[in-house]
Amino acid sequence: MDHGSDPFVREGECHAIFAFDIGREIDMEQATAALRIAPRQAEEALRRPHLHFAQPPLRTTVRIQSIAVGDTATRPDATLVVYEFGVVAVVITLPATGGLESLARLAIALWATEALAFAARHVAEETMRQLGDAVDEPTLATMSEDYLVFHARRVDSGATVTEWMHAASSGLAAILRAETGPLSAQEIERTVSGHVAFAPDDFVIVDGNAAFVVRDHADDLLALLTFATVQLLEVRFLDARLDDDLQRSYDVVRRVAPRSVLVPAPHRGALEQVARRQIDAALLFEHVRNAPKLLGDQYLARVYEQAARRFRLGDWNDAIHRKLDVLGTIYDRLRDRATVTRAEILEWIVIVLIVVSMVIPFLVPTTK
Repeated sequence: MDHGSDPFVREGECHAIFAFDIGREIDMEQATAALRIAPRQAEEALRRPHLHFAQPPLRTTVRIQSIAVGDTATRPDATLVVYEFGVVAVVITLPATGGLESLARLAIALWATEALAFAARHVAEETMRQLGDAVDEPTLATMSEDYLVFHARRVDSGATVTEWMHAASSGLAAILRAETGPLSAQEIERTVSGHVAFAPDDFVIVDGNAAFVVRDHADDLLALLTFATVQLLEVRFLDARLDDDLQRSYDVVRRVAPRSVLVPAPHRGALEQVARRQIDAALLFEHVRNAPKLLGDQYLARVYEQAARRFRLGDWNDAIHRKLDVLGTIYDRLRDRATVTRAEILEWIVIVLIVVSMVIPFLVPTTK
């Protein structure tokens, strides 16, 4: 069948990524045993030449029920990725072939279908149950993050990849924005302007809700975009938790009387609470921010930079830094107040000793 210059995805799939926070931290050795992951599977991430994690995530396949989406259906299995900082990602895959208009309709159907999110959350719940003691402070957060990656392995077109990408920019924007109606020229330009290409026959466009990849093999790209989605979840989760921590810290400060001269214990307890919140948040932030290293691959680095820009990770990071600084300021104020309290206690002790030393001669009769 000849489709002329209109691009037609002959071989392709869509990966629906769902990320969930299930706890504070995961012991990866225990998790490997609990999930019955073979050593060969556990070492898969180590074989990726350019995408390196300080602690490689665990990756395995889990069975799910096939879910109908539009004119197609998901595969009966999903990819489960477990990260040491307490997050799991569930990647559900389904075929994505046809013209750009049909792919846009598929994108709309995917965002409208809640069954995928329910299935992914069920996998996360079951994973948390299986991990058991491997998870520190296990709790499946209500907050989650999702992202779509359209991967076109083979595209039929009467033009080169670069040519049809520019000619079909409105169709690509419709897929990434899940819109079948017309988009403005400004919106189309903004959506496709951040494309990254390595060879004449490939490109990747990363937008805020979805990405479109034209490439034979995209395992590293999928792993990178999965982690970027996880990163977005964690900075959102951490930002919300810091809001709660700040409010609790304000409440602690209000509860501690500024002149609790004879009762220094409240200061000590308040300092411990604020310090723990500050340390926990800072450790999680560093875990998430420094987990991956891109070794010598400028292409992946550019894709990640584009994802970070679209996800506004820089803004989230700045907000988290500011809130961590506020927590540090609260801790410093409480510490200063505790120092003043100890100084006042010492002053009163000295005053009492002086008074006692002055009164004792008058109270104790002198012998002649």
